[in-house]
Amino acid sequence: MEGYVFATFTEKDESLPFRITIAGVAQNQHPIVRIGGWENFQWLQCSEGIGEFTIEGQKYIIQPGQGILLFPETSHEYHPIQTPWMMNWLSFDGPLVRPTLHAFNMETTKVLQVNQPDQTLAKIIDIYQTLMANQENVNLTCSALLYRLMIDLFASTSDTKSHTSQQKYAQLSPVLSYIEDNYRHPISLSELSTLLHVSQQYLCTLFRVTLGIRPFEYINRIKIQHAKEMILHDEHLSIRAIAQEVGYDNYGYFLRTFKALEGVTPSEFRHRYRSSIPSVIPYDI
Repeated sequence: MEGYVFATFTEKDESLPFRITIAGVAQNQHPIVRIGGWENFQWLQCSEGIGEFTIEGQKYIIQPGQGILLFPETSHEYHPIQTPWMMNWLSFDGPLVRPTLHAFNMETTKVLQVNQPDQTLAKIIDIYQTLMANQENVNLTCSALLYRLMIDLFASTSDTKSHTSQQKYAQLSPVLSYIEDNYRHPISLSELSTLLHVSQQYLCTLFRVTLGIRPFEYINRIKIQHAKEMILHDEHLSIRAIAQEVGYDNYGYFLRTFKALEGVTPSEFRHRYRSSIPSVIPYDI
């Protein structure tokens, strides 16, 4: 079962507190860009694959068990990362939608972790099938189903900000450990993506969403962090030797990277801090 269906309204239906306008199930989602947003509220829930949403400039990874509650006229775009990216969704409005969401502490667009995804997905399918059947009082029935779905979202979802952060760090953990163990040697995107069995594109997205930087930026920061420790604790080593020790064959590139990240040259860094060497230099990734 897949597809989408538009609701049709009678004059009587206009007074319903909650109104489904469109329902879609098992859609292999193609890229969408809506600079001005969508005119109604939307609930979009992933059942397969992985995709990336950008909501007012903020990027989110959406995979099974997660969904997005979109408020009207919110700028957004999305595209699949791992296909098929199956999305199930509802577009809805009504005079009591916003007050009800506010009462449920859902006052703005947000990404949610669904604790019982099969339950909420079943309600989306029920609404879709009800609209397709188009029997008497179809919109009244859908109004009741939508209200129950909103209750389910309130009862069985949580904001994914902290959950997703922990989840993504856990997913990246093998790669971060590998970089820590091998930063002295050349590291390719292919090596890193193979560790997680994902594409290079998805790996870059995972780094950006989790750490806010690209993989090679992270590798450079790890190299420079170790260089800082050696500059302060191994005074017998020259700056050039330290550059080679942390994996920079190009000395000029090492100097430029160090100054870009630290605001001073390696020599200035050594001179500034050698009189008060800390026991631990905190990571500032």
